[in-house]
Amino acid sequence: MSGQPNFGQPAPGWPYPHQPHQQQRLQHGAYPYVDGHAMGYGPPPPQQQWQSYNQYPPPPAPNGVMPQGHHQIPQLPYRPPFADRAPVYPPIFPQNQTLIPRVLAVQKSGSKSYTLVNIDNGQVFYSVHFSSTRIQFSRFVNGPQCGSAKFHTFSKKIDLEIGNGHVTFKDEFQSTTGQGFLRWNKKYDSWLSGRGHLALESDGYKAAIYHLDKGPDHHDRQGGRFEILKQGLNQAQLDEVVISGIAYLEQRKTQAQAGIANAIDTVMTA
Repeated sequence: MSGQPNFGQPAPGWPYPHQPHQQQRLQHGAYPYVDGHAMGYGPPPPQQQWQSYNQYPPPPAPNGVMPQGHHQIPQLPYRPPFADRAPVYPPIFPQNQTLIPRVLAVQKSGSKSYTLVNIDNGQVFYSVHFSSTRIQFSRFVNGPQCGSAKFHTFSKKIDLEIGNGHVTFKDEFQSTTGQGFLRWNKKYDSWLSGRGHLALESDGYKAAIYHLDKGPDHHDRQGGRFEILKQGLNQAQLDEVVISGIAYLEQRKTQAQAGIANAIDTVMTA
């Protein structure tokens, strides 16, 4: 059709000598231009020439230089993710180390039972059950057994079972948990007062005090509190302190009852 543009075909005289770039566009698939006007839809948008990238840059070589063929950027020493954050670790305690309470309150919980309570948080550390010849010690409230004390009928000796250790004593003994030589003594608050306490010495140093509600020579079972003076005790050593102290006080109570009985017998036979 005369006078109408021939779409899809180059115009006569194409490519123009004075427009060599038009030939380059035609070779790249562009639609031809005639006198600066686009024929058809015109040339496609220019293609942006991207540099050679991978989707993710590879890790740097050991010398810190990127491999050839990748965009060269200033390289910094390689650091793993979150390297600038200070590591956070849980607190580390020595193996088998238990946080030992400072003071344990001895409280009556039944006709023949007591509990030892950490006064700082109210946690029950020990349950104690009495019988005529034996005391049983358990952890927490009726938890696993941790020791016992057995009394002799015709002597003042006490057999202690603490963990895997066994010892027989009256008021002093060699520790089975590495505390040296242990000795319980009664101490009075004053010369005029019958009330007092029991003190535990470890190789001559005061390790604990057993404060008593009624005194060390009372004939009734009683409460009180253990004050732990020695630092760094582990669980087995605390067991040894508590079990020996309660057993020693129970033996003194039995002696006080026997003394009252003997006094009554003396009066009755006089």
